[in-house]
Amino acid sequence: MLTCVVTMNLLMPSESSPSIVGIQACSSNHFSLQFVFFLVCAAVSVFAIRLNQREQSLKIKYDVNYNSGDLKYSGDALV
Repeated sequence: MLTCVVTMNLLMPSESSPSIVGIQACSSNHFSLQFVFFLVCAAVSVFAIRLNQREQSLKIKYDVNYNSGDLKYSGDALV
């Protein structure tokens, strides 16, 4: 994720420096790059949530390091 953020910052133009690949502000390439970045962030978030849900179900199933007060990754707590 850190690599994605650094790449995004290098490719996007700012007030103080232009894009290293020539992307202009408010162009279709600019918005496409932002959309791809949003999709990557969403995919990483979904992956992390699924991983935590799986680990929690294993903790509950085998009763290892699970406390009744732990946050459950489902329903309202997940939202």
